[in-house]
Amino acid sequence: VPFAVGWLVWRQRQCLAAQPLRAGWLGLPLMLLALFSYFVGYKANSYYFGFAAIQLFVAGAVLWIFGWSWMRLLAFPWLILGMMWPLVFLEDRLGFPLRLISVRGIEWLASAAHLPVIAQGTALLSASKGEAVGSWMQLQVEGPCSGMNTLFALMFIAALFSHHTQPTNFRRWLLFTLSIPLAILGNMVRIGVLILGCRWLGQEVAVGHEQNDMTTYHLLAGLLVFVVAFLGLQTVSSWMHRCWPRKPKPLPTEASRSASPNLKPSLP
Repeated sequence: VPFAVGWLVWRQRQCLAAQPLRAGWLGLPLMLLALFSYFVGYKANSYYFGFAAIQLFVAGAVLWIFGWSWMRLLAFPWLILGMMWPLVFLEDRLGFPLRLISVRGIEWLASAAHLPVIAQGTALLSASKGEAVGSWMQLQVEGPCSGMNTLFALMFIAALFSHHTQPTNFRRWLLFTLSIPLAILGNMVRIGVLILGCRWLGQEVAVGHEQNDMTTYHLLAGLLVFVVAFLGLQTVSSWMHRCWPRKPKPLPTEASRSASPNLKPSLP
């Protein structure tokens, strides 16, 4: 994230250099508020107050030293800094529901494709006729397989992608919001590929045992999440450009140029 923020600031170096340096005195109380937030976090042993302190201190420093014109140009890189926050509470609250959504979705797709797969809690088991349940696959969707890690990464990628491909804030926010269902879809595709691998190659090759490290097949299946999500973002972005094309600005006509107050009338 810091490298991406540095690149975003570097891209606007010419626009920033053209802005006047006018100190904004609101930055000083904002920096003091950041220091107070850090003190509260230190006393309460809550690192989220420390993260908020860093975020507020950066905004206050930009306002105090450079002014509002710089802060307006650096608003998006400043928001991207928030992607560094480790949102552990979201992992605890959203991890299990995401696992259930992925497992139930895979069970529905397997039923539609007539694949012998059933769900029990957050586990997927093979249920072929004439064979014991779980004979060739016992896939337990644990916390790391919930898709939360990839969700945070995809939200970061979607923020950068939407900012540079869409012209309006509404379209940027819409495309950014779609990164959440696309992450869930990509995780479902990954689990489906693991199921096919267990059927064709065996569970030891496709997934491995709990005592073993992640297999190469399992690692490559995890990369499909980003492939599916990025293809989805690109597809939606192309659709937006087709449905909502930008209207070109009309060129000034001869009448408007002649009526312009900047043009001095010629003397007789």
